[in-house]
Amino acid sequence: MHNTLKDFFTKTLKYNFWAFEVMSDFVLEYKIQDDYILKQLSHTLNANKVWLSRIQGETFKIDPFFVHPPITWLPMMQSDGAKCSQLLEFGPDLETQIQYTTRDGKPHELSLGEIFFILINHATHHRGQVAARIRQMGLEPPSTDYPHYCGLMTTKA
Repeated sequence: MHNTLKDFFTKTLKYNFWAFEVMSDFVLEYKIQDDYILKQLSHTLNANKVWLSRIQGETFKIDPFFVHPPITWLPMMQSDGAKCSQLLEFGPDLETQIQYTTRDGKPHELSLGEIFFILINHATHHRGQVAARIRQMGLEPPSTDYPHYCGLMTTKA
């Protein structure tokens, strides 16, 4: 049970980074070189960098589909996870409006909580695409659904 919105995002962001790690480990273990998979998972990382920069009032420009070598994914995601944890612990309230400029140069704003939701939702979307592609390749993708994660965390406790 989540007592606050902060508790909710703390848990769901941890889940999000765990799920990315599971998918990353799978790609490395099976030595997957499929361009689509590499592009989608790298895109998730790139989007995280853009959103985290926006939260900090900075600009991070990158081709949204720039492909990072899979061996670099986990350290990048761990860094993003640490930044999210710091923001949740020491940053502005989740209701704080973050002003930023869109890729096409238009001013916009969203709350910190909305941005965290975007990070989670966006990553879930692309993990689903990657899982479908893995099945097309004749492999069974790893389970990265939220109930599975909750069960694993309960077992560890």
